[in-house]
Amino acid sequence: MSYIRSGSNPEKLYIWGDKQNANIIAFNEEGIKENWCIPLDIFNGLIKKFHCHYHDYPCKYKGAQVEEVWVYEGELEFTDEVNPLLDAECKIKLSYKEHYVIMYEVTWKCIVYSNLKRFEVKSPVISMLSSDLQNAINKEIREDLRYEAMTILLLTTDENRMEFLKYHREDKGNLCCLVIDKAKEELVKEKKLTQNENDGFGWRG
Repeated sequence: MSYIRSGSNPEKLYIWGDKQNANIIAFNEEGIKENWCIPLDIFNGLIKKFHCHYHDYPCKYKGAQVEEVWVYEGELEFTDEVNPLLDAECKIKLSYKEHYVIMYEVTWKCIVYSNLKRFEVKSPVISMLSSDLQNAINKEIREDLRYEAMTILLLTTDENRMEFLKYHREDKGNLCCLVIDKAKEELVKEKKLTQNENDGFGWRG
């Protein structure tokens, strides 16, 4: 069971699971390869918790944690605010006990997204719809909201997915967004997702 392969991300990070652990091969700041692991139930639990609390950093689960960190010329700064006088880059830190790895947020999201179906989605048609949904989302949804839209559509009902695709084929982009809003509200009521202030979809009072 592969979570992410080294050729698919700039960090050359490789994570795969066996029956007991999520095994991680990563490179530290000195370029030295490090091998470590997180118990599989803890790693999967962290991914699922993060996914159910979309964009909620930091996220902790039984000793494992994912959080945002600022990287200044290779050094880590664990502060909530970036220093405007220094060049810094916001990245994601995945840690367990004394081990950690730094990655781009897109890499972490790739790990989460690749496992959504394993945890939440039981629909028999989701594999058939995946490419159609992605193409529709790429056309109808602006880039910074596409991951959230795909998350919602993967977790919602077949009825909502088919309605989204129907409006996409009819070139009714506004109705596509309303379908996602409605689906998000349903998922929040079912406690599969939470409604956060900065979310792009759902009903915000």
